[in-house]
Amino acid sequence: MKNSLISFISTIQDEILSINKFLYENPERPFEEYIAFNYITKILRKYNFTVDNNFLDTPTAFCAHYGTTYPKIALLCKYSSSNSLQHIYGNNSNAAIAIGTAIALTNVVSKLNGEIVLLGCPGFEDASLEYRLSNNSILEDIDFLFVPQVYNDTILDYTSLASMSLRIISKSINHTIDAWNSILNKLDVLCDTYSSNLSISTINNLCVEFQIKSINIALLSKIKDSLIKLLNKDYDIFILDTPLHELTSNKTLCRLLAHNLKECGIIHISNNVYVNQLICSGNISETIPTIAPFISISEDNSVKFPSANFSKITQTNFSNKSIINSILALSITSLDIIQKENLLMEIKKDFYNK
Repeated sequence: MKNSLISFISTIQDEILSINKFLYENPERPFEEYIAFNYITKILRKYNFTVDNNFLDTPTAFCAHYGTTYPKIALLCKYSSSNSLQHIYGNNSNAAIAIGTAIALTNVVSKLNGEIVLLGCPGFEDASLEYRLSNNSILEDIDFLFVPQVYNDTILDYTSLASMSLRIISKSINHTIDAWNSILNKLDVLCDTYSSNLSISTINNLCVEFQIKSINIALLSKIKDSLIKLLNKDYDIFILDTPLHELTSNKTLCRLLAHNLKECGIIHISNNVYVNQLICSGNISETIPTIAPFISISEDNSVKFPSANFSKITQTNFSNKSIINSILALSITSLDIIQKENLLMEIKKDFYNK
């Protein structure tokens, strides 16, 4: 079965790399990805995926399915460019890896068992549709999720930043912007105490809105609770949107994928590290077993991510080779889990015991 899978991937290789190139040449801003949406869903239907449009009431999002049995394997597909119309996050390559893996796994599912779910998520950072997925019923019977992400290094088992957005409202109609200084100074002290970062988004006479980033959601909760104690009865505090948890990588999935990445030629892998970024699948990792592997597509890890230069390297021969090797490794990892039920039990045990 493994040899058949590898052979099938070799037959779709050129088409997968053309996805990487097409999306690079046709960048679209978040939630305006109509060209990408039509292009991707046409390819998926060609390979007999059932595609649900307008996923989560978003015109450029989709949910694609292939197969109907157990286990249920999901991949997240990101394809938005930045507002500057550049793929500074490499989402053209992220999409190629996710789509390529999903198509590759049709070769497995059609002969064995399982179901593939490809989630097309426009947007990026905390404006991504990915951010809203954790509360959706689509995740209820998914066994595990891959969120492949190209980067300037290969990192599997890591944790990321958590974030919380808050609003403080003054009950006094005579409140002024200057009157916020005392509260913001106290908030600065709290953030310094817990090694957290504060950024103000809105400030006016009656309210202030801000985001706090920290190494985990527990510290953010402590800051919020401490701030409530500091505020007197003249202020109300509210959480804006759902707080973003730090990513909790499933260690069993990381171990299995690390082995297969090395078998496929991606040798240098970092683990047990902290990544100073927001990973929107952090909340999903609280719901189902998840890994969001960073895959290096650069021969020079000093290339800044995200950046215009990083966008350019998605089109190099080295990048193309890394994309195909990633698809091989993710597909073989999925095959291993389909064929060995004890591995899925281990993944779930790891998830529930984290």
